[in-house]
Amino acid sequence: MGKGLVGLLALVLLAGCAIELAETPEQREAPREQEAPVVTVPDEPAPHERRSGDALSPAAASLLASARGFLQGGQPDRALSLIQRAHGISPNAAEVYYHFAQAHQARQEYDRAEQFARRGLALAGNREKLERQGAELLAGIRHAATNSQ
Repeated sequence: MGKGLVGLLALVLLAGCAIELAETPEQREAPREQEAPVVTVPDEPAPHERRSGDALSPAAASLLASARGFLQGGQPDRALSLIQRAHGISPNAAEVYYHFAQAHQARQEYDRAEQFARRGLALAGNREKLERQGAELLAGIRHAATNSQ
């Protein structure tokens, strides 16, 4: 009977050690820093694989309207925050990617701006107005990039 009790006690102690190894008290008490979400640009599909993106939801459209105000006011970082929220609601809407492109262009991050504009164009599908808007945006980004060198 004594060996069984000793074995059980040893098992409980070992289990407690395993729990302690998983997370130290410092890790439990340390405040975790919040990082801004990073949105990556998916690879652009080949032209024959293009599909029309999703329609922009009313909630996302409202966020993008507010983001435009921040872009026009010279506050691209605040605009990006709203655009990221819109992306969470309508992740496959070309308009969201165009706004990402505009915000990165305002931050003079022309390579990222071009990536987002190209992704938006891929999602525009055969919607003529969105295709034209994306082509004009892409041309403007390329022009700004050339002039900044």
